[in-house]
Amino acid sequence: MLTRFDKSGLRPSEIALLVALLLVLCTLVVVGSQWLVEREPLVIVAGDGKPAAKEQIELAKLAAEVRQIRGTTSGGEFWLKLVALFVTVGGAIGGYLVAQNFAARARERLEERRTIDTLFQGLVKELADEAPLLRAAAAVKLGEVLHKFPAEWQLSPERGDELRNLAKRVLAAALTLEVHAKVQKTLTIAILRHEVARADPAAKVAQTWDLRGLDLSGAHARDAYWKAADLTGSDLFKADLSEASLRNAVLHYAQFREARLNNAVLAGAAASNASFKMADLRGADLRGADLTGADFDGAKIHGARFDPAAAGAAKDVEVDVSADGDGTRRCRFAEALRPVAGTGVGVTVG
Repeated sequence: MLTRFDKSGLRPSEIALLVALLLVLCTLVVVGSQWLVEREPLVIVAGDGKPAAKEQIELAKLAAEVRQIRGTTSGGEFWLKLVALFVTVGGAIGGYLVAQNFAARARERLEERRTIDTLFQGLVKELADEAPLLRAAAAVKLGEVLHKFPAEWQLSPERGDELRNLAKRVLAAALTLEVHAKVQKTLTIAILRHEVARADPAAKVAQTWDLRGLDLSGAHARDAYWKAADLTGSDLFKADLSEASLRNAVLHYAQFREARLNNAVLAGAAASNASFKMADLRGADLRGADLTGADFDGAKIHGARFDPAAAGAAKDVEVDVSADGDGTRRCRFAEALRPVAGTGVGVTVG
């Protein structure tokens, strides 16, 4: 860590001492010069020890001028000059000290940024380690970074947001690449550590976990517990969310195209304008979910549970209601939610 002074020059304390000495010296010089000016004028006398008449007149004029000079130099004008001297010299030195201080702080911030970047990069490298245990440990550490920064990290709000977003994107990428089931589960927990207040005051929960706008395409998030997570605008193309819990989650405009959501719980989710095109929703629970404008085109919904209102809220597109999800039985979404006895559509409403 850098010190508080410029190593190529003097310490601020030394500079301040020199400034004080310089100001004292200037004061002594000014006061000394004033004393020399204000001394009694030399009186010229005649041979008998008495001033000559002509000299008396000259001396009287000289004494008047001296008194005038004394009145000017020992009054307000003198002190104004002295104050101006202090302001000029002190301002120059003070400006130098302030510039030194700003430069030192800038160097410190740069050094701290480099240190934090090095630590962060170390966690990312551990996340790519061959040992699953070390990868899981790195995921836990990154999760703690999302939850709360270490006390020694002095970060601005902007820098903090930057690191949180970077950590979430790294964890999202790791979820796509990870093959070990236990590490996958650890990653799903770690990525959900950034808790924020929900913007909607009418929401069922006051707090949510910020996963907005993430690229989670192909993520291995089977059995993830993402209750009340905010996935607004996130891309979950071909993600595996089988048996995952997304209860009361925020899924506005989320992309679940071709995602696996078998037996997933989306009850109470806010999923307006979400895309479930060709997603596998067999056995999923979507009761109480806001599906306004949701797109289920080609989705497999056999065994899924919906509210009756979902038929009018979501887009009326063609869905797959076959038990095996092989496309052998297809119908309109609204029709699937109004099954006729004996048809074997297999969708539960209400």
